[in-house]
Amino acid sequence: MKTFVFLLTAVFLWQGSAHAQTKELWPSPVILKNRDCILEILAKKMNVTLSESKPRPEIKPQGLVTLEEYQDAVEKFWGWRPSAIVNVYNPVTNQIFLNTTTEFYLPRGRTIFDSLAHEYVHFLQLNYLGRDPDDSYNEDEAVAVQTWFRETYSSQMIGLDFQCPGK
Repeated sequence: MKTFVFLLTAVFLWQGSAHAQTKELWPSPVILKNRDCILEILAKKMNVTLSESKPRPEIKPQGLVTLEEYQDAVEKFWGWRPSAIVNVYNPVTNQIFLNTTTEFYLPRGRTIFDSLAHEYVHFLQLNYLGRDPDDSYNEDEAVAVQTWFRETYSSQMIGLDFQCPGK
């Protein structure tokens, strides 16, 4: 699993390096205001009942976290220090780190919200479904649920904002 995570991260770092000069970031307040809604959508999809006894992960968007803070936290999980912020759920610190560069997502028809959904799936897998972090099925499921979320809720995207259904 660590080899897979390393290879996946290397791809993200390589893709992200082409956008290193980009200054347009997804607005952190937009990301943070939608976090609970997105987690609730995913919990329902995955047949999970959220509990107040299990703390929700702290969301750490790029721009609100320094590279050094990111590296310190991720090193506790991966055992090495990445050279750039990539999306990851860190179960050791119960934090989700997100790359917020719009050019990382938009050319691929993606948004930061479906990436947040992907990382939330990992949170649910480990904290509610009792999965082993090294289970290779985790990534397949996270990608499948992320794709479902993106396809199901694409109409909720208004510019760079996600409008929670029913609100």
